[in-house]
Formats: sequence, C-alpha cells, structure tokens
Amino acid sequence: PVNRFALTEFLHALADEKHSEITRGHIVARSLPLIDTEGSPEPLHEQLHHLRHQIMKERRLLSDPLSRWAEFLASSGSNEQILRHISDLALQLDRVRDLSVEVEHDGVTLEMLRGETTRCNDLLLALEAELRAQIAHEDQLEH
Repeated sequence: PVNRFALTEFLHALADEKHSEITRGHIVARSLPLIDTEGSPEPLHEQLHHLRHQIMKERRLLSDPLSRWAEFLASSGSNEQILRHISDLALQLDRVRDLSVEVEHDGVTLEMLRGETTRCNDLLLALEAELRAQIAHEDQLEH
C-alpha cells in the first residue's frame, strides 16, 4: 500500500488540473506549450518566459514527491525504471529551459526548441502511462 501511495503522489503531480478529475481517477498529464510565432498574439519573448515559468513549476512538482519518496522507492524493488524516467524527464525539462534561453540569443532555432519540447511532452505522457501500469500492478498484488 505504501508503494502505491508513493506512485499515486507522482501521478497526481503530473495531473493537469483543468483536464483531470483526480477524485474519479481520471488523470491527464500536463504538457508544455509549443512556441508558436505565427498563430499566437503573444510576442516570442513572452511565450519563452511563460515556457520557462511552467518548466520551473513542473520541476518543483516533480521534486516535491521525489524528495519524500526517492529513498523508499529505490529500496522497494520494481521502481528503479520509474525513478530513472523521472530523472530523464527532469533533465529534459532542463534542456528545454536552456534552449528557450538560447532561442532569445539566436543560438538555437525554434524548430529545435519545438522538437525538444515535444520530446519532453512525450516523456510526461510515458511517465503517466508507466505510473498507471505500476499502480495497476500494485493493485493486482494486493488482491
């Protein structure tokens, strides 16, 4: 039950508050916005600022349960892959953040930033699916 609780905390940390109904078990992972210079009325520098702000929020939302549960999850067997994927996601968030700064200084193209942002969103979705699968596995073990 403790392992399930820890995994559920991570799953809830990924939940998009607007599209999820946590009380019903309906979780939709958040995603980072793709920078759009043509279809958005918002100037590029503001979009990049909002992206970096969301990345900081995502890192904090991942770090909170990680600081509480990393030691327990690492010691309880089948969670190594999930911990690795959480770390991969954190590193990808950092990469997108860094690229968003480089875009403003003409070091990186928007296509590169969009590609890495899409990869980050894919990692978010994959982690959500993996957490769901592990929670379902935990439920089967209990019954």
